[in-house]
Amino acid sequence: MNRCWRLSFATAVACLLLIMPIFISPASAHDGSIGNQDSKLDRLLVKFKPGTSSIAMEDVNKRVGGNVESVITKIGAHLVTVPRGQGAEKMAAYRLQSQVQYVELDRIAQTVDFPDDPYFSNQWGMGKIQAPQAWNITKGSPGVLIAILDTGIDMDHPDLAGKIVSSVNFGNSTTADDLNGHGTHVAGIAAAITANGVGVAGLGRDCSLMNVKVMSDDGTGYYSWIAEGIIWAVDHGAGVINMSIGGTDTSSTLEDAVNYAWNKGVVVVAAAGNNGSTAAFYPAYYTNAMAVGATDANDAMPSWSNRGSWVDVAAPGNYIYSCIPDAQYGYKSGTSMASPHVAGLAALVFSVVSDTNSDGKLNDEVRSRIEGTCDSVGVTVSYGRINAYKAVKTPSAPTPAAITDLAVSSFSTDSVTLHWAAPGSNDNVGTASQYDIRYSTSPITEASWDSATQCTGGPAPQPAGSSESFNVVGLSPVTMHYFALKAADNVPNWSELSNVANGSTGVDTSAGSNVTVSLPGVVVTFSNVAAQGITAVTILPGNACGSFPAKVQAVSYIDIITTAAYNGPITVGIRYNPTNIKDPQKLSLLHCTGTQWENVTASADTVNNIVCGEVTSLSDFALGESGGCFIATAAYGSYLESHVNTLRSFRDQYLETNPLGSAFVSLYYKVSPPMADFIEKHPTLKPIVRAGLMPAVAMSSVALNTTLAEKVAILASLVLLSILVALWLRRRSLRTERR
Repeated sequence: MNRCWRLSFATAVACLLLIMPIFISPASAHDGSIGNQDSKLDRLLVKFKPGTSSIAMEDVNKRVGGNVESVITKIGAHLVTVPRGQGAEKMAAYRLQSQVQYVELDRIAQTVDFPDDPYFSNQWGMGKIQAPQAWNITKGSPGVLIAILDTGIDMDHPDLAGKIVSSVNFGNSTTADDLNGHGTHVAGIAAAITANGVGVAGLGRDCSLMNVKVMSDDGTGYYSWIAEGIIWAVDHGAGVINMSIGGTDTSSTLEDAVNYAWNKGVVVVAAAGNNGSTAAFYPAYYTNAMAVGATDANDAMPSWSNRGSWVDVAAPGNYIYSCIPDAQYGYKSGTSMASPHVAGLAALVFSVVSDTNSDGKLNDEVRSRIEGTCDSVGVTVSYGRINAYKAVKTPSAPTPAAITDLAVSSFSTDSVTLHWAAPGSNDNVGTASQYDIRYSTSPITEASWDSATQCTGGPAPQPAGSSESFNVVGLSPVTMHYFALKAADNVPNWSELSNVANGSTGVDTSAGSNVTVSLPGVVVTFSNVAAQGITAVTILPGNACGSFPAKVQAVSYIDIITTAAYNGPITVGIRYNPTNIKDPQKLSLLHCTGTQWENVTASADTVNNIVCGEVTSLSDFALGESGGCFIATAAYGSYLESHVNTLRSFRDQYLETNPLGSAFVSLYYKVSPPMADFIEKHPTLKPIVRAGLMPAVAMSSVALNTTLAEKVAILASLVLLSILVALWLRRRSLRTERR
């Protein structure tokens, strides 16, 4: 026995040793140099006060010992080099000179993409932000130039070559071409050639591209390179500048360059960063740059996207399909991918706005239009997720207000009743002209609105504030349905989509019959309905006692309306996983007394002297072909029970989404059941297994909440595997001993 446990411990240690090199990455401690740049020198950016003569500047540099390499003339920043290791000392010396306005290190920025994974449909983001509808209004203009400040652009790519009007290289690479791949991917999102029968579409459609290489081929670059690139782009006609690059250190030089662009009428767009935090990321953080966070296909922010009130807008940035070098295409993720969506949109908006404040520039109107037409999707940014169609369409007269209180009631076998407060024809004033009511068996969004089933015979709108209701019929029994509606004036101008209400139809019963309700993987039978005083059984989306206790994890349940003395609903919860029935949880029932949850026996429950009905064949309920999760078995009834969901989320997000992880999960559910039975028969093993699970839970939590997700996911999987090996060895050893 001891030998087996020692062997399993050694397995776990070996896994840790194998994975450790992943976490000791050279990129985590940058040496301060880029590519073939001279690593024996420190780089400083020095700006002298206005009016300082060139002789005085030269004298200061000689006294301090700085060698002027170049000058960014438009903002007066001098790139000065000093011997390596003397940067701090020389900065202090410069600050003592009365002629110096500021001195700072020439910081290093890097590209901010995220590891890619090709499992989403191509270019889902274009549909999400209604790009096709926007193109029906404007396709942009070749005269609007989008400057891509990045690792360069593949100038021979068939989906980009015809769009590039100029190229320049401010980095240390030998070419302005893209040898990294990041800049090419970004350029494709912003303005790939569209409707050419090749590759992908770019949001900026007919707008042109400027290839401004400000990063080295390894994806890093000095702030001074970026500042020079910004100024060059502005001076050569850029209307929009995209920077899917940045760093965590601020820089007066970089901010001066951003301000220079904004003051010249250029829209500056920058990635908010992939640190999964609210901390500032530059140049996106500067006031005159639009900071862009990322969203996924469900309009949620991935854990790695920066967020906060300083992030202006969000855009699709998770698993984005675009161009990569050598005439290829692929997926990348990151705020780097979100930013060019906004840059491409800004280029389109230039074609539809006018100078409303007579300042001689359009960039303020462009930015205001993009920010003011965002969809509110619940992400942590100032304005929301961009909507291209809303941004380019001509603002119209006020429309009916969006309905926000749509609710569902009166469930039956094939119908439900909807209730809401009437909007007006002009926001919440007057009377709307018509309603469009729709339903679906999946959640309704603006993107899926057209495919939802349209109801006929809706009510004639009443004056604003009136109570409205409508009975939706012809629904499928025992099925969850989603409902939404819009209101229109007499033009018609349609309101935004209402809130989405949901509810499930039920099963009506007749006296003396049995009631059987089928849920995914579970069949529940209530015997002799009339004898128990039960008149109907309905699956509902809510309950009288609030959320189910954590250990239940049910999202559907059965609500039994009785004729007994108790007036409140009696709710019986079914413990199961409706989306992935691989969790072999023990089936348990709960009873809602109206104020709290109480355990219910497998037979009749007499809480408050009310018989809920008999649940038959409790032990025969099947939860899928795979059963016996040894983790859930070991954790049940302990401090780890509430953390099992962390492991399930880890499984669903980082294992099931890739071939290797999916194979691991399949293997787990093949070998886990006998391990679970083994643990159940040997309770003394539970504390040992729980101790082994602690690091797996901790690392799964880290994987779900940090940018180290893939690395931690590998490590957590190996830990779980080592525990499984340990149990298998222990089980085998006991069998051997019995022989």
